[in-house]
Amino acid sequence: MRRLLLLVALALLAGCGGDETNEQYAGVARLDAERRAEKRATKAEDVDGTPLSRVEVSKGMTREGAEAWLVVYADTTGEFDDLCVWVNDTGVEGDDCPGYAGVTHATARVEGDAEATKREKELGVELEFVELRHGEAEGHAAWEAVYRDPSAEHEDLCVWIQTDPQDEQKNLITSDDC
Repeated sequence: MRRLLLLVALALLAGCGGDETNEQYAGVARLDAERRAEKRATKAEDVDGTPLSRVEVSKGMTREGAEAWLVVYADTTGEFDDLCVWVNDTGVEGDDCPGYAGVTHATARVEGDAEATKREKELGVELEFVELRHGEAEGHAAWEAVYRDPSAEHEDLCVWIQTDPQDEQKNLITSDDC
């Protein structure tokens, strides 16, 4: 009987916490998408001779509009643009991350982090990055970077990054509670 209870307990534990890695999207499990993207990123590292660090994994769309896991890698030297790897049931595609709202993915991350650092000083807390997604600010397309206070004492911070409509050489950064 003890043995049966132990086996049941182990079976239940084995099912806990694994759902996110087994989540299916675009015909591919998340864990498989991450593995396939890692192979593609390794090829890019070999070509450019620069180390890459995985920044995020999210559900996205290819440039052609097909559903795909989007795995983003940042160049740790800052010399190259971020690498976006799209993975779906039809294959793996990797390229420089496209810009959005006139701003590259890498620049949006840097600008969002700088704004979050200012808010951290104001609040006296350390915010954690949640995600960078396509959004809208004041009726215009903008990157939306979301940061969270792990203590849940403060509202999430949203930072919107876009090219300044008045001066295309500048970025317009706004922020507020989400």
